[in-house]
Amino acid sequence: MTRFRRRVVGYVPHQGACHSQIELSADRRCLLFHLASTGRFSVAIAAAQAAKLLCSLDSREPAQVEVTQPDGKRQWLTVLPHDRSAELPVHARSNDTGMELALEAAPDQQLRLVFPGPALLDLRRHLTTAYLQLEMP
Repeated sequence: MTRFRRRVVGYVPHQGACHSQIELSADRRCLLFHLASTGRFSVAIAAAQAAKLLCSLDSREPAQVEVTQPDGKRQWLTVLPHDRSAELPVHARSNDTGMELALEAAPDQQLRLVFPGPALLDLRRHLTTAYLQLEMP
């Protein structure tokens, strides 16, 4: 069986581009989202929560998505509309409202990723493709 794996580009505010990776778990019961492609910000997202994430991205409404870190700790992935284009490199700015994903792995380890315009479309497309391949409970 071919393993599902996609990379998406987001932006760390006031810094620059950052790749994240979307995968399916081996049992296809959850999405694995490696924010900034690092273990520290890697989370598993169950099917119901992946649907919630997709709805939030599609409607551009805020949401709190429950995720699980590799150590089993439950965490919240915050999803917010993002309209502060000055935080992004000039080439990434868009007239469309983007979306921001924020995760606090520990009090001193926080990550914000912004997905403007075309980057948001790629994120939604890859998350949807992965979601449709999940084994539903």
